[in-house]
Amino acid sequence: MKPKLKRALILSAIAVTLLTIAGATWFLSPALTKALNWPKARANWEAKGESFDPHDFQPAAVTDSSNAALHPWLTTQLQATEYPDLESEILRGIPEDLVDKIFAYPYHDRETLPRELAQRFLDATANAPSVALATEISSRPNWQRLDHNTPFHNDWAVNQVARDLKHLWYAHSACHLILDNPEEAWRDAARIRTVRDWTKNGIGLTPHLLNVTTHTSLSNVWRTGIELDAWTDNQLLEIARSDGWETSARDRTLQALRGEVASSVATFQSIADNAKTRRMRVFIAAQQHALAQIIMPPISRYEALPANTPLIVLGNDLETTSNEHSKDIRARLTETLASAGRYVLTTYVPAVCEEVTQSRLTRVAAALTLYHRQHGHYPKSIDALTPDILPAPATDPMTNGSLLYRIEDDGSATIWSVGIDQTDDQGKGDDVVLTLSALQK
Repeated sequence: MKPKLKRALILSAIAVTLLTIAGATWFLSPALTKALNWPKARANWEAKGESFDPHDFQPAAVTDSSNAALHPWLTTQLQATEYPDLESEILRGIPEDLVDKIFAYPYHDRETLPRELAQRFLDATANAPSVALATEISSRPNWQRLDHNTPFHNDWAVNQVARDLKHLWYAHSACHLILDNPEEAWRDAARIRTVRDWTKNGIGLTPHLLNVTTHTSLSNVWRTGIELDAWTDNQLLEIARSDGWETSARDRTLQALRGEVASSVATFQSIADNAKTRRMRVFIAAQQHALAQIIMPPISRYEALPANTPLIVLGNDLETTSNEHSKDIRARLTETLASAGRYVLTTYVPAVCEEVTQSRLTRVAAALTLYHRQHGHYPKSIDALTPDILPAPATDPMTNGSLLYRIEDDGSATIWSVGIDQTDDQGKGDDVVLTLSALQK
């Protein structure tokens, strides 16, 4: 054989071999990735006390029994290349006018829903085929672990599903609270947390369009008979000392049943501009109205409360709000409420540590209630609450290490402030009061 021909054949064989290896690697790469990820995933999940199931990594196909319950429309929509409109499907079977009425009530004001309307909504959802599917989806904590080389690769679609499911379960939980069904509301709250976990574990939530933060409408819970006064001293101590999540179903309900609001008017407007359905526009309009009311709340609403009723003032950082404007709002609120003899607990909640701060609020509320029960009055020094009842601020991540208070000369009002570091990594710390909730004694 001629040397040139021999060399050409050898080079051709090498080229074919390399191409074969490359093709096989490309074809098998998803399986290889899964195989390499499994040990790490197993270790991570088992460290959290979760069970490990290799099927969590399997594509969402007909052959995968864990996904068999997923309705065909969902798979079809998730494969779409354009922004899907799933809202009508998630709420399919529920009368649109009824959904509009429910969503027209801002989350922080859902306790004012008429009982009849709440019952109608629950009756309608009980027989809606999409709600049964939503229940199944919301109970699957491993959905975010599905491989992205599946029909679930479309982040916009997953976000849309997650958002609509959250809307559904928030409304569901509010109606259960109105009708004095706290255990059912807790089940809805667990579903909300599951859905929120999807968006916090690599499902690509688009921050500026779908950045929704949550706040507890504490008055919802207290209006349903879950008063701190009904709890034992041991329960109160447990709440005061805990992280606020692993104490009792009631405490977890407080933490998880939060009214969902957008982080700024600009965010609302951005979502509104891209709203695909009339129902979503109705919902956004109601939330915009609510945000305006919350930023400038009618003080008279709270002046009717008994003197020294503890009030919680929640806050969140708003990019569209200057620090000076925030301080002005805070000063106006605290000054007005203090002059009316109100006992006010204030906190300003950076979005990044929202749950940490909300946990702290629950502990402060429990500690104050316990102290008042034991002594017949509220403490005039924070030393009365730390460290025996309330963990020292320094042990709380993301706080700047201080609890501030003020006692009026006549003792008629006390201003508490849970100190939160109000400067983020970008040097911004724009906060504004968002919610006022009455904490009944």
